[in-house]
Amino acid sequence: MPFPFAASTPVVPVILPFHHFACRSNVRLVMRSSSALRVLFQFLVCSVAATTSAHTQAAPDDTDDVADGEERSIEEASKAPTDTNGDAEGEELVATNVPSKRTYRDTDKSFSHKGQFNLGLGVGVGYRVVMRYDKSPECSTARDDDGFPVKMCGYVSPLMLDAAFGYAVTGGFEPFLWGRFGLAQESNSHTAPLVMLGVGTRLYTIDDSAFKLYIEPALGVELEGAATDAYARVYEYKRDLIVRLGIGPQYDFSRNVGIFATAGLTAGMFRAIQTWLDLHAGVQARFP
Repeated sequence: MPFPFAASTPVVPVILPFHHFACRSNVRLVMRSSSALRVLFQFLVCSVAATTSAHTQAAPDDTDDVADGEERSIEEASKAPTDTNGDAEGEELVATNVPSKRTYRDTDKSFSHKGQFNLGLGVGVGYRVVMRYDKSPECSTARDDDGFPVKMCGYVSPLMLDAAFGYAVTGGFEPFLWGRFGLAQESNSHTAPLVMLGVGTRLYTIDDSAFKLYIEPALGVELEGAATDAYARVYEYKRDLIVRLGIGPQYDFSRNVGIFATAGLTAGMFRAIQTWLDLHAGVQARFP
């Protein structure tokens, strides 16, 4: 296939006039971009440096403050007057205005029982629980399957009168002699009115206060026998050793008169294994 142009056709070179201009423009653009980046970087560096400098200037100097504070403290301490005699006089004045414990106890405001005799009378009631031995008095009219008295039972005991006479060795230690006397026979056990005699003590918590609490341990002997000879021939009414522990409050109206209430637990073991839970209330007189 023949070439579309003839061999004799002249070839005219075409020169693009804008070629060199485009190259120069690209170079200028690159240079301008580099300059802008360089200026931006310098601006960032300067900004960071300025911020750091401002923060450093605004931050307090702890070392200088501490040193200044120590210097001021030393100066104030050196300037402060040292009046030893004045302090001693102030301490003596305060000490003389505060009454001693002995002085307080010697006044009429103290309700301590120390050095006083006392007589207490109270009335109460109890609930008795009995576990019988074979020869122990019966405690109920009930019978077991074999027709014998039941081994264990409980019942309310008759009213009781308590009396105590004692002497307060100290404000918190008050030993006494005591007695408990039943006001009626016990129909359940067919015994005569209760009779107990013993010794005990009251241990007060706050002895010089009008209102006080106490613990009352005591030992005693139960002495009553059978209500009739018929029961005495069938059962054994042994004397019993009694251990009692009471606790309660007392309020003294004055150094000579007070009232009390006692909740106590009493136990015996020879006549039968028996316990009482009793409540008593009464009055206590003291002299001189």
